[in-house]
Amino acid sequence: QSARAKLHIYWLRSKGHTKKPELELPKEKIQKLNQEKGQEKKAEGLKKLFDAIIKKEDYKEAQKIYNEELKKYLEGDEREMWWPFVLRFSIKLGDSEAFRKLQVLANENRNNFGVVTQLALAYKEMREYRKAKNIFSETRKLLDTTEEKDKEKIIDCYEQESLCLVLDNEYEEAIKLLSNLLYEDCFKEYKAKVLAELANLAKIKEDIERFFIYAEGSLN
Repeated sequence: QSARAKLHIYWLRSKGHTKKPELELPKEKIQKLNQEKGQEKKAEGLKKLFDAIIKKEDYKEAQKIYNEELKKYLEGDEREMWWPFVLRFSIKLGDSEAFRKLQVLANENRNNFGVVTQLALAYKEMREYRKAKNIFSETRKLLDTTEEKDKEKIIDCYEQESLCLVLDNEYEEAIKLLSNLLYEDCFKEYKAKVLAELANLAKIKEDIERFFIYAEGSLN
């Protein structure tokens, strides 16, 4: 009977009366596939975003791409990072409302390093160097010098502050601000980076003597 039953099933299947059971993917597999799809969509959205900003210089299209194609695939702090980025470039591309929106966003997220630094960069690009410098100075206080992940961000803030000072014709103050980091033990592994930036400041001011001193020190 067992053999006959098997033959009967085979006959029914060959006639199309019986379908093979559908394979079900485990929940973990489905979640992984969805995550991979989300990452692909995010990458596509970011590419479109950069094309709109860099190649087309179209802030309206960039904002539309962010809101309609990219935003839903961003997670955690990513939204807080990318939207102010879009607003900052919208300012450069002529959006008269973008600066006000960025100011409001920064005021609402005063403890968010990524958001506030975008406002500081916007001020710098608008040649409001003193305002930009002050924001960078306050923003680095949000970070912890004992945390390795924060150290490079702190150095970047100091570099932006010193650059703003140079652009505001405060060259000696800029050199002093950045040089002080060379004597901080917590930043000793960043000495080459600091010296390279000092060389950059000297280059901007055409200070040849200091440029060679800092550049050589950085290489060594």
